[in-house]
Amino acid sequence: MKALIVAVVSKLPSGNKIPFHPVDERGNSLDVVVKESASFLSEEDFLKDEKFEVSKVVFLSSTLSFTLRDPPPDYASLEGQLKEKAKEFFGDTRSFVLPSSGVFVSNGVVHDHREGISNYELFLYLNLYKTLMEEVPDLVVLDVSLASSVESLASSRATELAVYDFASTKKKEVEVMQVASPPCFAENEEVKLYATKREVVRKVDLADFFTKEIKLVKQAGEKGINATGKSDIYGVGKAIQYGLPLALLYLVKEAKLENFVKEEELERKIRESIKVNKSEKLYLVEAGLEAHENSIYYYMGYHFIQNYKKLAEGEEFDVDRILEVSELMGEGRRVVINAELKRIKELASLLEKETEVSLDYLLKLGEMKVSDWLRKRKVEEETECEFDKVRMVSHAGFERRSTVVKVKEGKILLKYREECVEEIINGVKNLDKEES
Repeated sequence: MKALIVAVVSKLPSGNKIPFHPVDERGNSLDVVVKESASFLSEEDFLKDEKFEVSKVVFLSSTLSFTLRDPPPDYASLEGQLKEKAKEFFGDTRSFVLPSSGVFVSNGVVHDHREGISNYELFLYLNLYKTLMEEVPDLVVLDVSLASSVESLASSRATELAVYDFASTKKKEVEVMQVASPPCFAENEEVKLYATKREVVRKVDLADFFTKEIKLVKQAGEKGINATGKSDIYGVGKAIQYGLPLALLYLVKEAKLENFVKEEELERKIRESIKVNKSEKLYLVEAGLEAHENSIYYYMGYHFIQNYKKLAEGEEFDVDRILEVSELMGEGRRVVINAELKRIKELASLLEKETEVSLDYLLKLGEMKVSDWLRKRKVEEETECEFDKVRMVSHAGFERRSTVVKVKEGKILLKYREECVEEIINGVKNLDKEES
């Protein structure tokens, strides 16, 4: 099994080796003693002994500037110096510096950081998601032993969302565990590591994240930082929530990812907004832009659309593809979807090969009397495109007047009538907005 250890650091350890009691993959505290300078390093040693393939990533708070004898006059240099400082304690490991907030005093100098905890959360989420996608672990261990209280809470949320995003993208079961050790000031005293939270992530309710209000930054009117594409994400969330798999495929297909604000772009703009003001008694680090706390949901939605783009290719969709995306939906919704697809498949058996008809035509054909069938009575079909929430939701999005059924090479294919696509997409994107 593969494990990824995530350490968040806002205070550096003493450097002395401490006897730690690590936890196992189920969160149980152990009698085993591992001597290391930091609890996450002891956990790494233990998991390696247990034959785990272990990698680790360290997230350093920018407030660690107070540990530097002569902190630099710009943020980019501060990042570089903190990474070098961390090597003295944790070795040559992958590390990221996160903008944060807090006030510290060192050698008569006040270190005042005003970079925003929302920036801390966003940067941790973005860089952890990339790390997860590279490492593809089965177990994620977040160690907050060296974090401040506010950064512990922020890192917990950011890690949880990054793991949810990763598990959804990879369709993978992942165990995530948060651990911490209590402070210890007695020399050679043994320290226990405790699991404070543990979750096995199997299926994530993405609709809950995608349908929240989404903003990228807290500052209003910042040019070029509007959450372009958030209506696509909202529509995807509503399609999942209401069990509309065909509409979901169209929403993903029509979303223009090139118009979204890329992770690197927002990260760069926030980083460029961070200014350092250094004087004899004050080291002030301040961000001109602060990410909105819901900005993470924007990138979860972006990753979802990116991940399902290939599945949504084409002009029509076979039943297997529709069933695949329906797995994202709740059990109750899947019951309705399966019932609708079963009915369509049964009625499609009445059609000749290489035939394309509206679902309204097919349903009326199925309801036709035997005498009318034998006389080949003409079926008059309705072909309106008006979006109706009740009809859409009650029939899992297979609305009879706008859905087309096609039989080709023994496969049943479904699509919306071309002239109805825009109406349906806009309808799903606006579901419940009038009511809120």
